Amino acid sequence: TNDEKKENTNKFLCTTLFEENIRSIKANSDYIIVSLSNHIYIYNTSEVKLLMKIETNGSFSISPIKNLNFNYLIYGNDGSAKIYNLDILSLVSSVDAHKT
Repeated sequence: TNDEKKENTNKFLCTTLFEENIRSIKANSDYIIVSLSNHIYIYNTSEVKLLMKIETNGSFSISPIKNLNFNYLIYGNDGSAKIYNLDILSLVSSVDAHKT
């Protein structure tokens, strides 16, 4: 029913403190990703468990929907774009974004 759907959308997940200012928070149905000035934290949504911490100084994006069971995190770091497959928590590609 509509009341059940509304109840599920207002669920409290957790409280977390970070030592740096939060730059951005993004989420999809599987992951919550928090970007700070020097790190990206990746949590799963089922347990809000920290899965990975990535050192970075760039921005990021996350695929909004699952595509063939893959979720991707793309972030910039030192002139390159790094692509992580979140389902296997592994770097799958690194592309030079700028050549000087």
